[in-house]
Amino acid sequence: MTTTALVYLLVRRFGEIHAPSLDWRSVAWVTALWFGLHPVHTEAITYVSGRATSLMTMGYLGALYAYTRGWRWCALCGFVAAVLVKESAMLLPSTLLLWEGLAGSSLRTIVRRQWPWWLLAVLAVLALLAHPAYRSLIGNSWRLHDSLAAGCTQLLAATYLIGQLLWPAALNIDPDLPVITDLAAVWPQWLGLALLVWLAWRWRRERPWVSFGVAWAILHLLLFNALLPRTDIANERLLYWGDWALIFAIVTELRLRLPRRWFNAVAIALAVAMTLTTSARNRIYQSEIALWQDTAAKSPHKARVLNNLGYAYAEAGRRAEAERAYREALRWQPDYLKASNNLRRLQAGHAPPETN
Repeated sequence: MTTTALVYLLVRRFGEIHAPSLDWRSVAWVTALWFGLHPVHTEAITYVSGRATSLMTMGYLGALYAYTRGWRWCALCGFVAAVLVKESAMLLPSTLLLWEGLAGSSLRTIVRRQWPWWLLAVLAVLALLAHPAYRSLIGNSWRLHDSLAAGCTQLLAATYLIGQLLWPAALNIDPDLPVITDLAAVWPQWLGLALLVWLAWRWRRERPWVSFGVAWAILHLLLFNALLPRTDIANERLLYWGDWALIFAIVTELRLRLPRRWFNAVAIALAVAMTLTTSARNRIYQSEIALWQDTAAKSPHKARVLNNLGYAYAEAGRRAEAERAYREALRWQPDYLKASNNLRRLQAGHAPPETN
């Protein structure tokens, strides 16, 4: 609820700065409503492992809002809190730069206002690099893919995630996306990205909400993950901090193009649809077996998914089904140690299984 309220406040604040004559109250309400009800956010809210993202996003957006109001110490505290929850919050200074850039602030003004956040970000990076575990994690991340493969793969992932935002008909907690090493394999996505960047630049004065939404999505769903490639190519929880500005841009355009009566009808209809879909999605999250059965149906060739399904079966005492799931995982990835160890333990009848 707090993050949803922050989305409302940020939309109102953006409107006050860029186009105070527009109907920002209704835009803010609908943006916050859709953000709060969207089924793609189920993982970030309902699943325990996704809650770090939702907690970080609360501090992140809180810091951004405090910055826009001139509450420096509140913004700095929010930034520190967000980074302590999840290190990806170090992206906040780039977000502040985007906000000031669209507002037309001079470079001198930006430096004067933002130097504490950039200093904190540098100190946070140095602290991470000084920690052996984080240093090893970052090194492994860079060794995972070369820069071209990372860029192409994350472009595919960002496209997939935005597709889930726009049409959440096949939500999947662990999608089976390939690593892309050939630029030509994702040429439509590169073309679409170039078009979006061109539109964002062209409309930066006329329609700054479009520029803001596109730039926010590129920063949070593409650039950050391309610089630090993830083992998980895409997770729906990433949209929790990466999609609100896109929703804001879409809602604003609808408000400008539709009569109020039609805008209200569309807002209510989609809110009802989202509520029903989110309710159905949450029912799947009620048990580990239901969740991983659903995921295995959508990612049937992914060994980790099958191993986790086997783990869920084993925890429930369904040994035969657990064994089948582990064997299926090993069929798709014969060198998968966790599935191999779990199968051996299951057959020996002792020791708990391992999951990811």
